Order: sequence, then structure tokens, then C-alpha cells
Amino acid sequence: MIRHRALFALGFGLVLLVLTSCGHKLASVIDVKSEKLKPFFDRARDLEIQVRYTRINRDNSGRPHFTTYDYRVDDKFYFYPASTIKMPVAVMALQKVRQLAKDKNVGINKYTPLSFWASRPPQTAYKTDSLSGQPSTIALFVDEIFSISDNNASNRLFEFVGPEYLNEQLYQKGAFTTSHIIHRVGVGGFTPEDNQQLNEVQFLDTKENPLLSLAARKEKFIKKVTLSDQSKGKGYLDANDSLVRMPFDFSQKNFISINDLEGVLKRIVFPEVFEKSQRFDLEPDDYNTLYRAMGSLPRAYAYLARDTHYYDTYVKFL
Repeated sequence: MIRHRALFALGFGLVLLVLTSCGHKLASVIDVKSEKLKPFFDRARDLEIQVRYTRINRDNSGRPHFTTYDYRVDDKFYFYPASTIKMPVAVMALQKVRQLAKDKNVGINKYTPLSFWASRPPQTAYKTDSLSGQPSTIALFVDEIFSISDNNASNRLFEFVGPEYLNEQLYQKGAFTTSHIIHRVGVGGFTPEDNQQLNEVQFLDTKENPLLSLAARKEKFIKKVTLSDQSKGKGYLDANDSLVRMPFDFSQKNFISINDLEGVLKRIVFPEVFEKSQRFDLEPDDYNTLYRAMGSLPRAYAYLARDTHYYDTYVKFL
């Protein structure tokens, strides 16, 4: 059976990665032969472990400087990134809505209600947020991504942003060098072709009249880098829950290298260390939205606090 060897945490301003699979050697800052770690590092090749630790030091002016320690990091060795893709999706949604408002000269922002229409199966329509009962907004989806790693929130933002804008912008900013985000997550029934088909999206005024409509469209991002070892495991369950006794082909799945994940995170937390052309096109209020969402527990939101299923460390494996 395929087991996704990816641990992820989206919150508290961190992304901690111990992923499938050099800068400074990691062994110089942690004891890889300790009783707790040695069993894993002894099997590092079989477990396809990659680790990156980055130390942050500030000079007398407060400017951050980074020292990176790597263990078996390989930007072109495939692993499934799971929900870590939600962070760049959230960032690009905040950037795109601000850009649309400017380019179209229309009064929309991250708090403007929006609706999604199904143009073909297996797409679904969506208007009222199923978790909060409130009108869907980009800001609400960002909160749900970082508080409980909500799949629907991420997928709706993917449908709004689209894979072409999403990936091309991340490459233009230098945040992506080997990566690609090309499909919705955690939802069945979508083929690679289906994931190129995007819902119609409408921004609505207070009377639910359309302020801006984005037509249903097809977008295909052509992957820029060929990755190695994209077949994993010994068997997998197909769409009918039948066991197929052969490796699973991940060539049509998302991928973000550790280097690129860190590149996205650094541009969120330390935008000042990058040239303007390499920063995300966000305003201070957008960064504050991200910081607040990344630092909030589920109980910070009334609609999540009522459900004890969403405990403090829900989907935060720290």
C-alpha cells in the first residue's frame, strides 16, 4: 500500500518537514545517532528521509541572516507534498484578488463574498461556507487552511487562482525552482484532465449581484522540471477500492521541494530580505492576514471552537 511519507505543519509561522527521499550538515546541529533518532536515520534511504533546518540570526540592524543545515535534500527526488501545497495556494489567492481589483477597477477584496458554479462533473457548486455558515470569502478560506488544513478551502482557492497563474507567478518570484501544483487535494473523482477544468467564480455584492465573474476555463501548467523516482510503493487502491499490485505513478501529482517550500515561507515571514521583484505582490494587511491565520488555533474561531474534533494541534504535527 502507498504510504505518503510527508509530515506537515501549517501554523505558528512554521513549516516543519520530514519528507521522502548539501549546505551545512544536519549532524553538526543535532545528534542523528541519538536513541530516538538513530532508528530512522539508519533507514534514511529506505524511508526516503529529507530534512532541512534553517537557523535565523539577526545582525545589529535587525536584518535576518540564514544558516541552512541539510540532510539528504534533493530538489528533484519526488515525494508527495500533501497539504503543504496549501500555503502557496493561499498566498497566490491573496495576490490575485488584489491584482484583479486593480486591473479590472472593481471593488473586490479578500472579504468580498464569492460563489463557485459547477460547469461539468465532478465539479460542485459552493456559495455558503459549510464550516462557518457564512458567505465564502478568500479571507475565510485562508483561515480554514491554516487552522485545520481544510481541503475544500484550498481547492476553492485553487479553482479561483488556477494552475497557470499559481505556478507561473511562483516561478517568476523565484519561490519555485523545481515544483508544481496541478490538482485539487483530498477529493476523489478528478482525473488530470478534470483538474485542468476550473469552475466559474463570481464575486458578489451585498445583494448577491455579481461584481466580477471569472468564466469557467481550462488551464494546464506545463511542468518545468523532470523529477526522479515518481513511482512509489508496491501497491495501491484504485477508484473501486481494489488492490493494484504495482507501484503508484505520481507523475500527475503535486510536488514541492523542500527548497521551494522554504522559499515560499521566507517570502511570507521575511519579505524584506528579497528584491522587490522577488517578493509576493501583497500589502501589509495581506501579510497580517497570513500571520494571524498561521498563528491561530482552531478555538480562535467560534465556528470551530464548538466542535471538539478540532483540538489545538489538529493537523499540526509538531
